[in-house]
Amino acid sequence: MGAIVRRVGLGLVALMNAAAAPAPALPAGPIGGYMRDYVTALNSADPAASQRFATVDLSPDFDQPHAPPAVQRFFASQRRVTGGIEAVGFRFEDPGRTRGVFVFKDAIYGGLRAIQFTFDTTPARRIVAFTFVSAPSWATTSLPKLTPDQVVARAAARIDRGCRADVFSGAFLVAYRGQVLFQRACGEASKRYHAPNDLGTHFNLGSMNKMFTAVAAAQLIEQGRLSLTDHLSAYLDESWLPKPILDQITVGELFSMTSGLEDYFHAAPFGGFQMNRTLDAYKPVIHALKLVSAPGEKYAYSDTAYFLLGLVVQKASGEDYYDYVRKHIYAPAGMTATDSYPLDGPEQNLATGYFYVDPAKAWFENRTGVPLRGTPDGGGYSTVGDMLRFAEALTSGKLVKPSSLELLFKDHRPPSGTGFFVMDSPAGRIVGKDGFGAGISAEMDIYLDAGWVVVSLSNYDDGARAPLEAMRAEIAAAR
Repeated sequence: MGAIVRRVGLGLVALMNAAAAPAPALPAGPIGGYMRDYVTALNSADPAASQRFATVDLSPDFDQPHAPPAVQRFFASQRRVTGGIEAVGFRFEDPGRTRGVFVFKDAIYGGLRAIQFTFDTTPARRIVAFTFVSAPSWATTSLPKLTPDQVVARAAARIDRGCRADVFSGAFLVAYRGQVLFQRACGEASKRYHAPNDLGTHFNLGSMNKMFTAVAAAQLIEQGRLSLTDHLSAYLDESWLPKPILDQITVGELFSMTSGLEDYFHAAPFGGFQMNRTLDAYKPVIHALKLVSAPGEKYAYSDTAYFLLGLVVQKASGEDYYDYVRKHIYAPAGMTATDSYPLDGPEQNLATGYFYVDPAKAWFENRTGVPLRGTPDGGGYSTVGDMLRFAEALTSGKLVKPSSLELLFKDHRPPSGTGFFVMDSPAGRIVGKDGFGAGISAEMDIYLDAGWVVVSLSNYDDGARAPLEAMRAEIAAAR
């Protein structure tokens, strides 16, 4: 649920001083209590507050690992990168009141941000999932109208605040209708050598690589070399998975993350694949995976699905996976600074990731906590400029046909599509992807209707999300 990070920012003091302000409208009953508990757990360093959220507010069926220490690390990380938060309001999204959106402001970056919560149907209505989303129209309608220049000026000021507070280290880019309006880098790519980040620094993308794998598969579907209804047994042999499993799972179920397979990141000790250089080296890890639900039965975010989809791309194309994406995605998009670079190779200007250990009050390198080389499901490197080039090539038809975009941007479980997240916002439809891990934080929003692209890449835990998401409400208010 997040990495171990550092202390509360000074902005929390301002929020505490504002405690006498009228309370925002939160629902009565347990759900309103859960929203208050979320704010308290984030704003307070008291372990009892996060313990309560983990054991009382979260359902046993919550969709991520949620033992109290993991929840405490999540809140410590969010406290560091926001400086504390202030509740704005909450509204249900469905008649059954099983889903609602909580809107808040954070002290360092300002702006409106939002979390979508899903609740169980028991009388306790405990939380079974939550995810960060765009602030809804009921929260943004009161914002003043902004020109594109004003939106960019606010983004620049926001990044300056994040850099000064040392909660953002990385690069940030804002483009509008094909023109870069703002880009800035700050922090250090290497604290050991005091090497600064710049706009050419390569940052770990985490799960953003799933977009490239999805696009690769869509290209092969266009060419008739692959079908969503094909079973994995048409592409993979029993050295990867037992044949009864290969015969059950389809390519489409990999796309939609409904394969039912365990996630290999959680099923195997990380040291079992940390030093792997090739995809074949993962065979022992993948072969040991079990089906935890029937294929096609339900959605579950899955690194395994996109690792396997990369193998399918490799077999269907007859090309090495890494060679395929270089030739058919990076090259036509003009992405000259993107690849799954081995960390012990000669590539220059790769940012080292850093996670903050609160008890030690120190930053630590993540070199022992990331794979040696990225895979189809994540871990490659890129720059903010290359990610913009990818967004433009994708939406302009350089990479796939419009019919393939419909497949790629299809909702399977909001806000996740096929390798992309997909969400509706007051500024229209947004697609993109995020990637997070120890010392890894990356996110991109592509505004399909409004014409904006925002890219945020950071080598700090959770560094990318807050400044990017704070822009969404302001883009919704842009003329």
